Amino acid sequence: MTDIIKWVTTGLLYLWGGFCGIVLILVVLIAAVLFPVGKYEQVIIQGCRIFLALIGIHVTTEGYENVDEDATYIYMANHVNIFDVFVLGGFIPGVKRGVEAAEHFSWPLWGWMVKRLGNIPIERANLSEAKRSLDAAAAAVKKEISIVILP
Repeated sequence: MTDIIKWVTTGLLYLWGGFCGIVLILVVLIAAVLFPVGKYEQVIIQGCRIFLALIGIHVTTEGYENVDEDATYIYMANHVNIFDVFVLGGFIPGVKRGVEAAEHFSWPLWGWMVKRLGNIPIERANLSEAKRSLDAAAAAVKKEISIVILP
């Protein structure tokens, strides 16, 4: 009986997380259409935080006081799972864009959102294409947009 309860609970959590994720993507897409780049950053930050809270993930930060919210950074973190995107999106201050696997740009909803946000696709299997992506990331940093990379 406990196995059935676990399966049902897990299924309900996946449904809830999927629903919340789709709502978040739609809200960010609407904000990205209505406002210029950089003006909807708080929608992204608060949306990511609300999404994580709704699915039961509590985030604790350390050293946040050392980050200058007006400075430009290149953030690199180990990639664990899809929730990394929401944690980093919700807790890194300022305007930031990600260098993201090119195949993600063809996903429904997600692909539309990351294109509109200005994330940079990277072809991981093609070295010369990957270099062009990193050149695009360097250009973004020169425009005072922080970059998030999950190698």
